[in-house]
Amino acid sequence: MPIQNIWVLNTDNSKFILKSLKLEHNCGRALENKKVTSHWIVKRYLEFFRDNPIMKVNVLQAMIKRDISVYVKKMTLYRAKNIALDEIEGEHLERFGKIRDYAFAVMMTNQGSLAVVDMDHIAGDESAVVFNAIFITFPAMAKGVLKGYRLL
Repeated sequence: MPIQNIWVLNTDNSKFILKSLKLEHNCGRALENKKVTSHWIVKRYLEFFRDNPIMKVNVLQAMIKRDISVYVKKMTLYRAKNIALDEIEGEHLERFGKIRDYAFAVMMTNQGSLAVVDMDHIAGDESAVVFNAIFITFPAMAKGVLKGYRLL
């Protein structure tokens, strides 16, 4: 493309000429962005981490490069994955930490009901448990089954 001369008029009515303006450029694009931090990645891709907790970092790196055209270092991605998994597991611990209280409340408010919570201890840490299952039956359901009514 040819070089164009452009006249510009200032506010004080003095003119000057910009002698070289190239409308095309061939400088390279910066692929790294310091604003794409591990916390930013977690905030933007948390649902993806929730759906695919065992995904490889290479897949995430390719996805970010495809989505926003930015190269992210693997260490940043490992950090983001660990933060996301901690956040997701924290939500699970918060939810399932109250399951025993819920079972106790069911038995106290519905006399004759039965609530059994099955949890496993994590090897090496007896205080940490993992939720397996919960069984709840109410007196009316138990009486119906004993009389031969259909199970739900």
